[in-house]
Amino acid sequence: ATLALTAIPVGVYSYRAVFTPTTAALFSSSTSGNLAFTVTAPAPVQVTTTTALAMSPTVVTAVAPAAKTLTATVSGAGAAGTVQFFNGAASLGSSPVASGSATLALTAIPVGVYSYRAVFTPTTAALFTSSTSGNLAFTVTVPVPTASFTASAISGIAPLAVTLTDTSTGAPTSWLWTFGNGSSSNVQNPPVVSYTTAGTYTVTLVASNAGGAGAAVSKTITVTAPPVVVPVSSFTSSVAGGVAPLTVAMTDTSTGAPTSWAWTFGNGTTSTLKSPSVTYAAAGTYTVTLVASNAGGAGNTATKVITVTAPPVTVPTASFNASAISGIAPLAVTLTDTSTGAPTGWLWTFGNGSTSNAQNPPVVSYTTAGTYTVTLITSNASGASAPVSRTITVTAPGSTIARIWRLSPHEGYVGTKVTISGTGFGTPGVVRFGTVQAKVLYWSSTRIVVKVPSGIRGEHADVTVAPLGGITSRGVEFSVKGDHDDDEDDD
Repeated sequence: ATLALTAIPVGVYSYRAVFTPTTAALFSSSTSGNLAFTVTAPAPVQVTTTTALAMSPTVVTAVAPAAKTLTATVSGAGAAGTVQFFNGAASLGSSPVASGSATLALTAIPVGVYSYRAVFTPTTAALFTSSTSGNLAFTVTVPVPTASFTASAISGIAPLAVTLTDTSTGAPTSWLWTFGNGSSSNVQNPPVVSYTTAGTYTVTLVASNAGGAGAAVSKTITVTAPPVVVPVSSFTSSVAGGVAPLTVAMTDTSTGAPTSWAWTFGNGTTSTLKSPSVTYAAAGTYTVTLVASNAGGAGNTATKVITVTAPPVTVPTASFNASAISGIAPLAVTLTDTSTGAPTGWLWTFGNGSTSNAQNPPVVSYTTAGTYTVTLITSNASGASAPVSRTITVTAPGSTIARIWRLSPHEGYVGTKVTISGTGFGTPGVVRFGTVQAKVLYWSSTRIVVKVPSGIRGEHADVTVAPLGGITSRGVEFSVKGDHDDDEDDD
């Protein structure tokens, strides 16, 4: 007979078998000996755990006082035990593991730098290993300040002095002020700020400490301009009168801070300059006025009288230029007045029987060979000038033309001998220094020797050669040093 036994628990057993016959008459009962059997518990299997640490909230920096929840997650199914939380080597407390995790809430964490870790210790060391998490860093900083300040005035008339006082909280250690007028300061309570110009100014303060800079706070300062008083107009003039043309400088001496000026000078001209000048071209009595103005309005009218007299009139000095003083007939000559002394009348005689009263007469045409004297007399209110003349030499067609190459010397005193070199001098005629005829010492077709005559007007004279029956040369300039007679012989 057999019997199968299963799920035998731990224990010590003594088995025996007893036979009982179905028919006692036929068979006897019997009992076996005992068999011993021991069932022992299996050896335990130790589970390896790991512990991971997390922070909530997850930020790694915060402002004091801070709060943080530490959560340790322990791996290993069914792990039971306790988690100890540490900051560095200092224990922060412990919490039992439930459903694989343990938590520890931290509050009012002061300023500092922290390094958190979690250590798991199993209830049964044979079943689970202990484990330690990595470190989590957390920094708690000083809270930033809250900026605030007071102002002794927020509005007023320029110049406005304002005292600013810091009232910030949160233990600031530095201050940045901007005053809205281009200036700034880093002191807690800055010096008095002066606003000299009307306008709206924004004062801003930023307070800071080790935790950083707080939010900026601002106030508006409104500055108005002082009431404007109209100017009192006044001025001086460089002269009160004089001879025309008269230039007078005007100098503004108005008070009351004028910003614009309106001048009239009595001659039809005006100006808006502060201190202008005016020129009076004609004689007369002129009233100068000035009105100075500013934002407050126009001031009074200041006046001065300038008396201008006519300049004394003198007799003019007649002079003129001729486009040619010699040439072949017909010869056209243009005459140009160069008189000085403000002439108002002109009397020309052309030596050919014609005259003119124009300042610059029409072209004069000499159609016949001959020597013509052109004379000009100028006049004005003071009288007539002395006459001035020039000789025009007109030769018949085919006449020789005199040409001067050089003068030796080309400068000297009255009486100095001068050698004229050239061509076409032909038959001896006349040599002139300007309009003055010179004494001829020698004459050939290529060389003439003369003495510098007296009576030459000015320091320079054009030397011309007019051969008899020939065409006068162009002038060559000679410089006259003065009246000094040369003692050389005339040979």
